[in-house]
Amino acid sequence: MAALPPVISLPLHPPAPPPPTHGTPNLFSGKYTAEELRALLVSRADWKPFPTIDDRDAWARSNPQMLGEALREADALLARAYSWPALPATHALAYTRTGERNLYQKNAYEKRRVLALMLLAEIHENKGRFIDSIINGVWSICEETFWGSPAHAEGLPDITLTNIDLYTAETAALLAWTDYFLAPRFDAVSPRIRTRIRAEIDRRVLTPLHEVRYPLPHNLWWMLKSKNGRRPNNWTPWICSNWINAILLIETDDQRRAEMISHALGILDNYVNAHPLDGGCDEGPSYWDAAAAAVYDATALLNLATRDGHEGFRYVYQNEKIRDMARYIYRAQISGNYFVNFADARPVVHVDSALAWRFGRDIGDRDMQRFALSQRRPDAASRFEGLFNRHSSRLFFELFLGDAFHASSSPPPPLPQTTWLPDLQVMIAREKAGSDQGFFVAAKGGHNDESHNHNDVGNVIVYHDGAPVLIDVGRGTYTRRTFNEERYTLWFVRSEYHNVPAINGHEQRAGMSFRAREVSFAEEGAERVRMTMDIAPAYPAEARVEKWQRTVCLHRGEEVTIEDAIKLSTPSANADRSAVWHFMTCHPARVAKPGEVIIPMPNADAGGTARWFVLHYDARRIEASVEKLELTQPEDVELRQHWGDSLYRINLKAISPGADDSFRFRITSGDKDD
Repeated sequence: MAALPPVISLPLHPPAPPPPTHGTPNLFSGKYTAEELRALLVSRADWKPFPTIDDRDAWARSNPQMLGEALREADALLARAYSWPALPATHALAYTRTGERNLYQKNAYEKRRVLALMLLAEIHENKGRFIDSIINGVWSICEETFWGSPAHAEGLPDITLTNIDLYTAETAALLAWTDYFLAPRFDAVSPRIRTRIRAEIDRRVLTPLHEVRYPLPHNLWWMLKSKNGRRPNNWTPWICSNWINAILLIETDDQRRAEMISHALGILDNYVNAHPLDGGCDEGPSYWDAAAAAVYDATALLNLATRDGHEGFRYVYQNEKIRDMARYIYRAQISGNYFVNFADARPVVHVDSALAWRFGRDIGDRDMQRFALSQRRPDAASRFEGLFNRHSSRLFFELFLGDAFHASSSPPPPLPQTTWLPDLQVMIAREKAGSDQGFFVAAKGGHNDESHNHNDVGNVIVYHDGAPVLIDVGRGTYTRRTFNEERYTLWFVRSEYHNVPAINGHEQRAGMSFRAREVSFAEEGAERVRMTMDIAPAYPAEARVEKWQRTVCLHRGEEVTIEDAIKLSTPSANADRSAVWHFMTCHPARVAKPGEVIIPMPNADAGGTARWFVLHYDARRIEASVEKLELTQPEDVELRQHWGDSLYRINLKAISPGADDSFRFRITSGDKDD
């Protein structure tokens, strides 16, 4: 009987590692040469990262609930004679014609999800019932002109260009794992199945990336930087981790395999080298899964592929930047599945709990493991919701985690009391560590050229008892406009729909130079925590603002305050336009009386007590109004899923502000009887 992979026996809490490094350049590619990698890596012929399908004793010790649910869902597909959907050219053309991405992506994603389900079902049952359907799925995917999204090919793909996007790399990894697990079953039907799989992965991914020369083709921008010239974003680790999966599983020439891994590690370092030291992800928590977590995917698999105890890349976990990249996800938690969602982040995130638990285990962070356990889905069925098959190696690691993860009780998450990310310029604070009760506030400085940028310098998020009060609307449904020259025509990307002011009739502009300055953070005893920043540089010269010093403060046990000290070089000739503050909420706010905007919670608790919040302002100097925003645009579909059919914007307009002036706003809570 073959032994289970060594990763299964890793301790729950590994011994304390040596003193960490911080900001080490070329963390991955600087350790080994290609020749040293060749000696370090287990040869492809000998590498067994997980039990083969014929090692039934090993699979009997995997997770029966997960595999049983996959079998149940795959059985239902077989029962209705599942047919692998086509991807017609007109579905790809919809992207250029109407901006619609999902007409094509829906079927493409479904095929890969179903393939992963049937793969797990066949591994579990091992009766051959799913093999023919899996072969049809594999062949159908291999027949696709392009494995990626039409959004990454401008509609119909140009077959003369090398174009390796996120989903191309994901598909290569999924097919590689399918080939690994079902090799003997495929060969019993026809050796040409595996020949096709390997040939397609090689011609679409492995050889093009192995032979790429600089300057890079336009479509491989992610290897050095982001598409707009910024530091690399989630594309780099997302693709690299899946690329490494495919290399290790498909390439049989050990020398070429080592060279390919060496190249991939250099590209991965382009991301890690440029990543902020504080570990913060400027793309937000919903991209952590494809960014820091993908760096971990690559590291974990490389450890599994090295000789002598699978320790070849374990040193990565000693690096403090990597540790902080891991911790970011629980530091950004508000409550439950609510997370701080600046930029193109979703307010609700379902974290891959098994991956987060493994990451926490390997960096020796018990708080992260507690967080991960608190994020577990309620049952096996929910584990397979959505695109569970992305980053496919995670499935197989999870299947062999054992009771330390699957049978542990669910502790409360750590919910740190205060987090300050100096590189991202983000403050996150709550009233009490380990509790979502009371006020929670997050504020950001930064600049308006971040990855997945929104014009939101100075933005503030306020929650109370884990529920939203003042919100960042977040990302809408991605369409053609999301990432082209029309991006800043999308309402939820503009500063006008964030919790920041319009100044002399002008909103913030996009670009690196539009940023916060003189940013500071302070904890004033146990009672107060504040962030101060001048957001004037985030506005164009036409705004005629010399200084707009914003101070966001959490007064623990009391309230949240926002104080703006302003200096206008020339107030607007139209005094009504000199200073207009906007605050976004998902609740039907109303002006209750001069000086108070009521933000009611829609649901009463079991005791019949309704809850509401008050945004206080100086009624002698400010006029208030509330407008209802109906979510009706194509890009609003995802927003409706999180916030409902409408949102509300509170508008506070200064009455003849002085050139040198200050304003203060307070958010307080209260209860009242129905």
